[in-house]
Amino acid sequence: MHPTRFSVILPAGFFNPAGIVNQSIASQPLPVAGAATAPALTDEQQAVVSGRHHHQRVIAVAGSGKTATLLAQANALLDDGVNPRRLLVLMYNRTARNDFLGRFSRQRQGTLPDVRTFHALGLSIYRTLVSTGDLPAWQGDIMSDRDLEPRIWHWLQELATTGEQAQDIQANRRKWVEPAMNFIERVKSGLDSPDIVFDQLNLNLQAQPFIRVYNRLEQWRKEHRRITYADMLHDPVRLFAQNPELAARFADHLDHVIVDEFQDINACQHLLLDTVAGTRATVTIVGDPDQTIYEFRGSSPTFMLHHFPERYPTAETRTLSASFRYGPELARIANALIAHNRQREAVQTRAHPGAASTQVHLQQTDDEVAAITTLLQRWAAEGELHDVAILHRLWAQAGRLELQLLTDQVPFELEHGGSVLQRSELRPLLALLRLAGGELQTATPEQRFELWHCLLSQPFPKIQRKILREVAQAAARSDLPPYRALMASLPDRLSYWQQDQLALRADVIRLTEQPQVTASRLFSSWLNQTDYLNSFDESAFSAQQADEQKETVRGFLTFMRQHDRPAVEVMSWLNDLLTQRQAQSDTVPAVRLTSLHKAKGREWRRVIIPGLNRHFYPYRPEGHLRLPVDEEGERRLLYVGITRAREELHLLTPKDWQEQSAFVQELGLDKAR
Repeated sequence: MHPTRFSVILPAGFFNPAGIVNQSIASQPLPVAGAATAPALTDEQQAVVSGRHHHQRVIAVAGSGKTATLLAQANALLDDGVNPRRLLVLMYNRTARNDFLGRFSRQRQGTLPDVRTFHALGLSIYRTLVSTGDLPAWQGDIMSDRDLEPRIWHWLQELATTGEQAQDIQANRRKWVEPAMNFIERVKSGLDSPDIVFDQLNLNLQAQPFIRVYNRLEQWRKEHRRITYADMLHDPVRLFAQNPELAARFADHLDHVIVDEFQDINACQHLLLDTVAGTRATVTIVGDPDQTIYEFRGSSPTFMLHHFPERYPTAETRTLSASFRYGPELARIANALIAHNRQREAVQTRAHPGAASTQVHLQQTDDEVAAITTLLQRWAAEGELHDVAILHRLWAQAGRLELQLLTDQVPFELEHGGSVLQRSELRPLLALLRLAGGELQTATPEQRFELWHCLLSQPFPKIQRKILREVAQAAARSDLPPYRALMASLPDRLSYWQQDQLALRADVIRLTEQPQVTASRLFSSWLNQTDYLNSFDESAFSAQQADEQKETVRGFLTFMRQHDRPAVEVMSWLNDLLTQRQAQSDTVPAVRLTSLHKAKGREWRRVIIPGLNRHFYPYRPEGHLRLPVDEEGERRLLYVGITRAREELHLLTPKDWQEQSAFVQELGLDKAR
């Protein structure tokens, strides 16, 4: 392909290819009633704007007004006469892009610069490579995760290491498909082979089919000419790495590039930026290495700390250190905490004089759920149960709290999908409650089979799944009481050891027939007879997944002990609680239960962070799948969490100082006050 052809396609064909719907409105005049007055800038923000014609690395702390700064810089470049078609602004996600464009259109009339996400940029380049014959045209729509998951599930079964593993995959779709999809996404975040990524993640050897599934996916994509959203970046970047001359043809078509949230980019995004910037564009990156928390997606603070300065040795480093979000006390503890990291830029956050005073509370308690509900009840009585977030290190930490909020009828919103009662690790415990509540009598044949199959196979007793299904089918057809139905369904061909394994479960099932047995006693018996908690170490793909499952079960058992009800009535009680929650009005202020990772880029009036103990901060997984603790990454995660609060931050830690997180001392609360 002759290089002059690219001079025709780029930048117009590169950044606004014909036929693409919902692309950037950079080249379209936006009619507005009048330009809004931009807010006054601080000296630090103005320095960034003034340095717009030089490469810049801007370290921006939480709440420091970086979006306003980037808007001012882009406006100033346009005022300088920079062609808006040669000014590219890259945002981390579509929400940030739309917010940036909306604010820009209110400030300025006429043509705006090209504002894109990395994926939109990758798609434009992909289309250009298709038009030049360097990449094959894809067929059909770009595949979403929902489109891909059924194929991944099928390939996992087909490529399983053993027949037993294939049966487990078939019976536990979510358990296998979700981590396999995460593995594929991680591989496509860079250019390392799946084998190298597998070793980097230190996955359990039972996850070896993930590598084979990845290779099968790439073979299938090539044969059927399909792409996923990750391929919009991965395919062009991989091609550029193989053909530097082709990559060079995409460079030097821009005068200025501005990149937001640079600490969150991965290797593919970094390489794509290097390609399009070339040697001509002046590049400004904005972010905070102290807020790099998406390493599991391939991001790393090294891109901002080392790679960018090496790529642009003349770049000037500037800071946005004044936060408009929080007050001096929170700023001091944030500085004290993050100062213990070595992999960072020595930037101190401070409260802007106009920021509200943020109160920081450290509460020592042996019952975090009780402490949280006390706070929430007080705020509810004051009519201030709004703009409140509870941030957990692991999703499973929220399980017991969710159940207590249901009991107390406190409105809440979950940001991780369904209720804790939908978690797969609780399925056999809920099946026991259904047996105790007499649900077998009114259940359909399919429901009866599913209940029995769950109790027989979870945890897996190392009996052929075909046999377990036969036993479940026979028990489901029986009209005998549960214990007798199970014992009558056991085949003679079982070994003595296998008979003993199922007899242990039958003993627990016999307890369900006792009207006064409590749910907590039933669950304790199940955990003891089946060694349920330890079974997660064998079946999980990572230490964190095993911990999540154990923590969910422990939290559920603790909740049941506190509400010591007969097992016969518990399932009906839980259903009533869920029904009451579903009937709550959407207009009622609700507490938000989310994770520290999902809190990134957000803020709330009041923030509660529980679990500041030695196990969760820094997070130390249990069991034989244990990974080395990335203490600096864990410290960054807590740093992000505490800097979400505007008016109040509540930190919960155990009373026993030996059980407290080392981070509690690092916060230096006494000195901060």
